[in-house]
Amino acid sequence: MMLVEEGRLRLTDPVSRFSPEFKNPKVVVADSSGGTFSGVKLVPAEREITVHDLMTFTSGVGNKGAVPLLSGQAKFDKGKSSPDEDIGACSRRLAKLPLQFQPGTAWKYGTAGIIQGYLVEVVSGQRFDRFLAERIFRNARRCAAMACSSKCGGPALGTRGRWPGFPAI
Repeated sequence: MMLVEEGRLRLTDPVSRFSPEFKNPKVVVADSSGGTFSGVKLVPAEREITVHDLMTFTSGVGNKGAVPLLSGQAKFDKGKSSPDEDIGACSRRLAKLPLQFQPGTAWKYGTAGIIQGYLVEVVSGQRFDRFLAERIFRNARRCAAMACSSKCGGPALGTRGRWPGFPAI
């Protein structure tokens, strides 16, 4: 959301604006042609995945193993991640899988967080861990240090975190 507030991306932006691999996604659907279930087929997505879809887990991007009947899943499994794989490579592999549902039509917790991290890298120009360290955790450490300092108006060390005028817990 920091990057949205800075105007560097919008919630309505398609993910493909930052990662072209997500252009023209396909969705897996049950194939019931002829009145009987005959497996699954791929259809074009009605629209592209947006940043908002990723943040609300309504993108259709699924978990590993969620589409076992498709050869795309087998290809994904063969290219299993390794400890050396960065989130960009994993995100690009996820982009090759079909979506489990049309973007914005259902909710499913899954791997959208990986893609969000990759977008942070692309938009900020920093590795995700560096972005977190510099933009979030550094400030959190500073605030924690200030809260423990009597000079900053917080409880002094050795006071067990008691604030003047508040009862001890």
